[in-house]
Amino acid sequence: MNQPSLITASGTLFDGRSPLGQAARLELEGGAARLVIGESVRELPCAELRISPRVFSTPRFVTLPNGSELVCPDQPALDALPGASRSEGPVAWLEQRLAVAVVAVLLTLAGVASFYFVGLPRIATAVVERISPERERALGERTLAAFDGKLMSRTGLDRPTLDAVRSGFALLTHDLPAEKVPRLEFRDAPGVGPNAFALPGDIIVITDQLVKRCTVDESVVILGHELGHVAHRHSIKHMLQELGIVAVAGAVTGDASSISLSATALPPIVANAQYSQAFETEADAAGYALARKAGYSPELFASCLEKLTKEFHTERGILGYVSTHPPDAERMARAHAAALEFERERARYAPSAVTPATP
Repeated sequence: MNQPSLITASGTLFDGRSPLGQAARLELEGGAARLVIGESVRELPCAELRISPRVFSTPRFVTLPNGSELVCPDQPALDALPGASRSEGPVAWLEQRLAVAVVAVLLTLAGVASFYFVGLPRIATAVVERISPERERALGERTLAAFDGKLMSRTGLDRPTLDAVRSGFALLTHDLPAEKVPRLEFRDAPGVGPNAFALPGDIIVITDQLVKRCTVDESVVILGHELGHVAHRHSIKHMLQELGIVAVAGAVTGDASSISLSATALPPIVANAQYSQAFETEADAAGYALARKAGYSPELFASCLEKLTKEFHTERGILGYVSTHPPDAERMARAHAAALEFERERARYAPSAVTPATP
C-alpha cells in the first residue's frame, strides 16, 4: 500500500500580534496539515487553509484558521492546498509570457478602435433619430449662449456686407421650407478667428473674421458646406460620439468623474469639432450641390480655404476654420473637380451664338 507523500512549504509566519515574522514550515501529508515552528508542531484542519491566487512569481499567502498568515515563495507544493484555484495555473502561465500580454493589449486596442470608428458612429446615428427637434434646438441655444458669454460678441460688419451674405444664404436655402431654413448668426470673435460652424438645432455661426478674410461669395459657399453639416445633423452626432469616447475612457480607467465632466465640455466639442472624413465628404458634396444650384462655383470654396491656410500660419485663432476643417489635398481636389463640372454645366446651358440665316 502506497504511503501518502509529504509535501512541505517553508516561509515566514505573521501572527498579527507582532510585526516581526518567524520562520515556519507547513507540512501536508494526505489530508493532514501541520505547522512547524522550531520544535513546536501544530495540527491544522487542512480544509480550512486558504491560499492567495498566484500573481506572476510573487510570494503567496497561506491564511490559517486563527487568522495568522504564512508568507512563502510560490512553489508547486502550495497547489495541493484545498483553497487553491484550478484556474491559477493557466492564468499564471499567461501572466508570465510577455508575447501573450502584448497580443492581448493589441487585441484590446483593436477592439476599442473598432468601437470608436464603427460602433460609436452607428450608435450616435441611432440615438440622434430619437432626439426631438425641441431638445436639439435647446442644446444649440445653450451652446450659443456659452460662446456669447466668453468668446463672441455682436457682429461689427457693416449693413451692406451683412445683407450681401444673407442674400447669398437665401439663395442656398431657396428650396427649403421656411421652417427648415437654419438660423444664420454673425459674431465678432477675435479669439475664435476666421471660422464658421453648425450648432445643434439648425444654427449656423459665421465670424466677422472669416467674412473679412474672404469675399462675400466665398463666405456664402463656406456657408453651403455648413448647411451640409446641418442637413446630416453632424454636430449632434459628433457630440454624442465625443461623449461616447469620454464614457469609454471612464469605463476603461475607472474614472467616473470624466463622464460627469463631459456635459461641461459640449461647447468646446462643437467649436473645435474635428469631423470625420465621412462627415466632411458628406458636407462637401451637399455644399457643392447647393452652391452650383445657386449659381456659385465650388472653386470659391477652394480659394477661401487657401486664403485661410495662409492666415492660419501667421495668425493663430484657437478655433480657426483651417484647424477645425482641415483642407487636405483630397478635399481640395474634390472642390476643383466640382468647379469643373459647374463650368461644364454652365457651358452646356448657355445660349448658343445665333447663326445668321442663309438666303
